[in-house]
Amino acid sequence: MTCCSRFLSGLTAALLVAGAARADWNLLEDFDDLTPGAIGGQGDWLTNLQAGATSNAAYDVAADPANAANQTMLVTGFNGNGYLPLGTASIAEGATSTVFLRMRATNDSDLVFGASDIADPAGAFESYEGQVVMGNLKNATAQPGGDPLDNQWKVRNVGAFDNLGTFNPNEWYNVWLVLNNATDTTGFYVSLGTGDAALLGTGGFRNGTVDPLVSLLVKTGARHNNFASMGYIDDIYIDSSGENLVIPEGVGTGGPSGDFNGDGSVNAADYTTWRDGLGTTFTQADYDVWKSNFGAGPATGAVAASTVPEPATAVLATLGSVGALMAGRRSAFSRFFS
Repeated sequence: MTCCSRFLSGLTAALLVAGAARADWNLLEDFDDLTPGAIGGQGDWLTNLQAGATSNAAYDVAADPANAANQTMLVTGFNGNGYLPLGTASIAEGATSTVFLRMRATNDSDLVFGASDIADPAGAFESYEGQVVMGNLKNATAQPGGDPLDNQWKVRNVGAFDNLGTFNPNEWYNVWLVLNNATDTTGFYVSLGTGDAALLGTGGFRNGTVDPLVSLLVKTGARHNNFASMGYIDDIYIDSSGENLVIPEGVGTGGPSGDFNGDGSVNAADYTTWRDGLGTTFTQADYDVWKSNFGAGPATGAVAASTVPEPATAVLATLGSVGALMAGRRSAFSRFFS
């Protein structure tokens, strides 16, 4: 086998392995085919309010605050419940599946996601088995004196939450829940951008069950019951074959903060997107995010943003590139036929 053949063979094998790692993901919801507004009744989504509790929860299909062309689910308020039946993707007793999604929350929010063995949850937190939280923990044991732990990742560990570290508000995170319905445990992993999944911790199911996990649940207000709580969820996938810590192919992993049009860089085009969406998708605070991150993005994008040539210079550079390309082609043509 020649060196070239060995290289191609190795490359093909690597691509096949990578493809196999990604092929087991099944898309449950990316919200792109739904209509903006209340999500209840769209697709397989159902919503209800927690019985006997004060609630202002709302679950809506809404624009991605980082990319107005992308649709997400916006969760606001507290003490409501949005849930998605798993149907044929239900996780049988004794089986392990991985759920992937992207999560984003504002300051002082509690965005809760997990799985349940109840097909039609009543809205109470007791409906959860595997459960993770992106938010705040405001209780007497949070810190000395009862001060809140702000912007904490948490996993439910049977009768309590484990605090697992902080997150940055208003940024998209990749989230993996490895739901083991044999040991009744949740492996909780996160990453930013295209980063590798990092294990934050493992928790025990809230109640423990011998039944299949048949629905995914979304709630807010796990601890502080904040009427202003706000979070986003997008790109929900499941792999029923076991643990899978790869980002599904084609998932929008998000750009830097301030990249409002989703092109991977923070530049003048994002200002236009912000200006056009001010008062609906964006707020004045988003302008400050854009301003403080201007120029961020891939290395080539950052260089391009800081060295934009004058129009005449750009034309000359383009003509020079074309001339060099044509000269190279003439030289190759001459060598081939000489």
